[in-house]
Amino acid sequence: MSKNIDLFLYICYSKFRNKRLFYNVKGELCMGDTKNTVKEQDFQVIDGGKGTDNKDAIKINKLKVFKSELVNVEYLKADDLFSEFDSIKVITFSYDINFMDHLMQFFKYGEIILGADYMAQKDGKLNDLLEVAANNYEAIQAVKSKKHLVEMIAKGDLNLRTSNYILDHRKIYLLKSDDGRTRVIKASANMSGRAWNGEHIEHYEYDDTPFCYEEYEKDFETAWLMASDVPYTMISGKKSEDYIEGNPMIKRAKETDKVTVVQTSSEPVNLEIVKYMIDHTRIKEDYKEIFNGCGAQNKGGVIELKPKVIKKVEMGLMKLNNKRRISVSVQERFYPELTFDWNEQKAFMDGTELDLHPSVEDVRKDIDELMQVFQNFEMFVDETGDLQATHFKFMNFIFESPFHAKLRFDMFLRGIGTMSLPMFALETSETANSGKTFMTNFILKMMTGKTHLAGNNESTRLDNLRDILKYCKGFPHFVDEINAASFTRITSLIKDESACEKVNPESMPVIVMAGNDLKEPDEKVRKRMVFFRVNATLPSTVDQNGLRTASNTILSRIGTALYREYLGRMMTAVTNLIEFIDEKKPQETNDMWYPDLVNISSKILIEIFKENGYNIPSYMRELEWNKDYYGANYIAENTIRSIRKEYEENPETFVIGRDTVKIEAGGADAIKKFKSWENTLPAEMRAKSSQMRDGSCFISMNRKELEDRLGFKLKKNHILSFFKNK
Repeated sequence: MSKNIDLFLYICYSKFRNKRLFYNVKGELCMGDTKNTVKEQDFQVIDGGKGTDNKDAIKINKLKVFKSELVNVEYLKADDLFSEFDSIKVITFSYDINFMDHLMQFFKYGEIILGADYMAQKDGKLNDLLEVAANNYEAIQAVKSKKHLVEMIAKGDLNLRTSNYILDHRKIYLLKSDDGRTRVIKASANMSGRAWNGEHIEHYEYDDTPFCYEEYEKDFETAWLMASDVPYTMISGKKSEDYIEGNPMIKRAKETDKVTVVQTSSEPVNLEIVKYMIDHTRIKEDYKEIFNGCGAQNKGGVIELKPKVIKKVEMGLMKLNNKRRISVSVQERFYPELTFDWNEQKAFMDGTELDLHPSVEDVRKDIDELMQVFQNFEMFVDETGDLQATHFKFMNFIFESPFHAKLRFDMFLRGIGTMSLPMFALETSETANSGKTFMTNFILKMMTGKTHLAGNNESTRLDNLRDILKYCKGFPHFVDEINAASFTRITSLIKDESACEKVNPESMPVIVMAGNDLKEPDEKVRKRMVFFRVNATLPSTVDQNGLRTASNTILSRIGTALYREYLGRMMTAVTNLIEFIDEKKPQETNDMWYPDLVNISSKILIEIFKENGYNIPSYMRELEWNKDYYGANYIAENTIRSIRKEYEENPETFVIGRDTVKIEAGGADAIKKFKSWENTLPAEMRAKSSQMRDGSCFISMNRKELEDRLGFKLKKNHILSFFKNK
């Protein structure tokens, strides 16, 4: 059923009676009236005392139990259940800030105890101080983003507290009207949209009796006293960059100069993941460093934050800031995630299943827009005539990139090389206005349906990139306008061949970068990434403002149908590829075999185009990894083209010997150019660049190898008629 369909709630209207809990000899917990005709010898009353002398006996404490009886079953909308009351008091274990904001639209006053939010450790447990600290901090940052909640807090109409007791798993909603009516909603559902819109299987019941409200209010007030207040001053400003002043738990301990008790839990928990994953783990790791050596120890599930501990925590924060030389801040990145269910052959974006069988009409609309984009590149001044072909190769790579991590892991387990599945890509040009940024944004819009996903040089900080690679999933991350310094900084990550398998197997996203006037990556970096250089720009006669407007219009129109059709077919193709490897074991009969995913991907794209009646332009063709992305000849293609042009325009700079060719030039640009040439020419050309004391430089290479690639013989100090006649 659609999420938009009315939510049916199973409601139990209850009344309270006295019951007794019994523990039978089979070890079963039972509840019944004393009037029941049960044999007395079959049961024993639970005793919360010290227990028995029997070592094998199970110790059971007395439990506070509310007796209820089913009066009626109703079917209600969630909004109807909460409406027509004036105030609300809530205890919730996890929460969704968007749903909280929605719910508070119904009430004039509210008190909410926010429990642990967002996520658990890898082992599914919340068991230490760091989790409590991180959750308290994140609660404040979440509230800051909701204007209505901030306004209510400012007026005193909403009071928030954060729980220091993670063992409080209750989900209780206490409603009261000005005319005295009350309602207690006792549910398994946390304060989140998913829990109340039918996505989860939950239990819902309510009780409108005053007695029920009074009893539950006692429990609420007790929990309220044990929670940390969230004052307006903490949420009124911009996001706090201080892990102490921005954390209600630590701030309370600091200001009161008293011991604050934090109770932790070793129990497995299920938490609502209502924001992207990067932030929480980084915040927790920061608190780990801040609390390191402070003396706050977990003793039997209880941690005491003594005044002297808080002073050490403050020193820990100072050390962290000095160490990193940056302010401790958290920048929220709302980046979509793509995940797969390979058994069911399903794909999900942010947990929502994607339709992998879009209508033909929608697919054709997307192809129309795509073909128009490629046609628009014809207005560019294209030195090599390869602009459209390069962008198609780039698009093909980005499209297939969500499958790289899975295939890498599968190949790794089977002992097959993974170099044809790189996790980094760079597209660069000598000048701006070559279409790099637009094309990448256009491709990402086709994949995600979202715009403005590009990061910048700030996102290339190693800690940021490590977080992205570790915690994000599927969709490639785009870093635009990357400069030389930033690219150099991340080469250590690029060279780490097994990072994907170690850090985020099956889900790690590819990092896609674009920049201007970057030198060619050296061999060690180049063989671990995809690199494209586009040699084109817009002519001066083009109205760039008008073109930008047209580009934005196209971006707004493009949908995801084409990519969803592609995804469905690629999932099948990847599944078949893995089965082929396991059945045929091609690596055992051919030592050079590797999975050519770019070939599979390009075939699928062309197949979709043809099935929908499109003529395929020459620049859209079946691609091969070694020929079109990685092989030595391909890598050197742009460089050979540049050498040919240099020979045509400045033949006097060529010193031609019997076995070698030396090209001479001067200036910083020449030095950078020759270094790029050296990095990209095949090893057999034995290219070597050097700089002289006077600032001039030269590059030398094997004459025969160069002439073979140029396709003609070099002549001394003579402009070839070959070029004159072109």
